[in-house]
Amino acid sequence: MFSSLSAYKTRIQIAPLVSTQIILRLALKSLYLVLLLSFLTGCNNMPDWLKNWQKKQIEKRYGKTSTSSGQLQEWEESVREYEEQMNEKIKASTNAGKIYRKLGESYGQLEQFQLCVKNLEKAIELGYTIPEVFYGKAICEGNLARRHAWDREMTLNAEKGFLKVLNLNPDFEKAKYSLSLIYFHGFGKSTPYSIAEDIITISQSRFREKAVNLMKEYQLREPEESTSTFALSGFYSKMGLKDLARAQLNQLMAMIRKSIPSTYATDETYKKALQNLTLLGAAKP
Repeated sequence: MFSSLSAYKTRIQIAPLVSTQIILRLALKSLYLVLLLSFLTGCNNMPDWLKNWQKKQIEKRYGKTSTSSGQLQEWEESVREYEEQMNEKIKASTNAGKIYRKLGESYGQLEQFQLCVKNLEKAIELGYTIPEVFYGKAICEGNLARRHAWDREMTLNAEKGFLKVLNLNPDFEKAKYSLSLIYFHGFGKSTPYSIAEDIITISQSRFREKAVNLMKEYQLREPEESTSTFALSGFYSKMGLKDLARAQLNQLMAMIRKSIPSTYATDETYKKALQNLTLLGAAKP
């Protein structure tokens, strides 16, 4: 009896609280519906108190503003005007970049390598960043390094250039060929104090190995290109691996004899390979 009476009293006490919560929820839902309808039907139909409340909420979130629809239209027109100007500048920069590329490559063909680098750098600054532009710049930097007895900084610039090309296009085979030459003749060169060609540092030896591997990779990708054969033969010869150097030339000559059996003796590549083979001397018994 007492327990049931106690429970009854508790229910009487809780009932108003539950009713109050329900009323609050309904009120919030009603307010939400009013706000939603006000946005859907437009601001002109909202009561003043709701407009003021909405304005305060917007100011709390975004700060006070006095922007009018007329100002928005004016700003949109200004943006379009500036976009047109920007597009014109971008077009002018692109055209200028192309001209700088032509200048740079032309100076490269004239063996004015410093001017070649300067103009190609300008083309890159203007956004002309295709792999061919970086390749042309690296070629000129490599030639500058060679002219200055493989100056360390110049050689590093050439290496960075060819690596940039391969980063943009891993299948840019000419960059692999040129980088191989940089590694062998630049970083892997024998010092002027060496008594014999085979006296080189561990670092130089590793660069020569990298050069050989890169050149082999290029040769596999471009089997018809004879320059890789002559380069590899030269690498092996300088490394004292005369048999491997001869093997490269003999392989090339055999390929030429097979492709043009009647005229191979007059072929310039064949004659060059035969001349290099003669310079290497006969194989030891």
